[in-house]
Amino acid sequence: MFLFTLYRILKFAIQGFWRNFWLSVVTISVIVLALVSINFLLILNVSANSAVEYVQDKIDISIYFKNDVDESIIIEAKNRIETLSQVEKIDYISKDRAIDDFRQKHKNDRFILEALEAAGENPLVGSLKIKSRNIDDYQMIMYFINSSKYDQYIYDKNFDDHKSFINQIHNISKIINTVGIIVVLIFVIISILIVFNTIRLTIYAHKDEIAVMKYVGASNFFITSPYFFEGILYSIISFVISIFIFYFLINSIQPITIKYFQGMIDIKAFISDNGLYIFGSEFIGTALLTVFASAIAIRRYLRV
Repeated sequence: MFLFTLYRILKFAIQGFWRNFWLSVVTISVIVLALVSINFLLILNVSANSAVEYVQDKIDISIYFKNDVDESIIIEAKNRIETLSQVEKIDYISKDRAIDDFRQKHKNDRFILEALEAAGENPLVGSLKIKSRNIDDYQMIMYFINSSKYDQYIYDKNFDDHKSFINQIHNISKIINTVGIIVVLIFVIISILIVFNTIRLTIYAHKDEIAVMKYVGASNFFITSPYFFEGILYSIISFVISIFIFYFLINSIQPITIKYFQGMIDIKAFISDNGLYIFGSEFIGTALLTVFASAIAIRRYLRV
């Protein structure tokens, strides 16, 4: 008996879906746009966070000492900076090592090597390369260096460009989040209104059937349930379509991110690890949204 009742309820729900087919298509389209917007925002957030991590892994502070600075002073500065809790690693590059690295890097450029030989003495200077534990620690390290006695022996530091680039990524990420949240909220509100209107029209189209069901003694549950199931049907169809669109976006974006960030950003791997939580949350949220809109319409327009 229960299965037969459930079958009748689902049948009425599907009939309501097809009876207002084009309105159902519009409803599904708006919900799909909301889900795609959420997923696209997710991709952008993952990419932005991965980009920051990628930049953080690549950058460091390079401190170049004046040519006449004694090596013992550079070693002393290294040992002092190394004691800072913010420093993860510090590497001293002597003048001899710097010239060897330079020759190795330009070993195929005959003109540069000839110019270097013509210069006679080693034109390069000793330097320190510092990597912090966290990206925010660089500011503290720079403050220590600038206020220390070793600052008088330094002629160049090259962290400012990195800091500017990192700040740009953070700012872009914040803008993406803000705009994305606004867009998603707009689509959610429109989705609620459209589902509400669709269920209202379905109730109006079934008013004669509802009157007959009430006359023959059908329960309130049997009369109202099809409209809740119709709302859930919208969410299921929208969810499935949005998944296909989402994976199409991933397959389009993935080669670009892998090429540009040298494999550091792997969106597919992120989705593989977190897909159940992400898609499960989206489906439950979509179902609750459509049920909520259906409940409002039923409460207002269906008298049982």
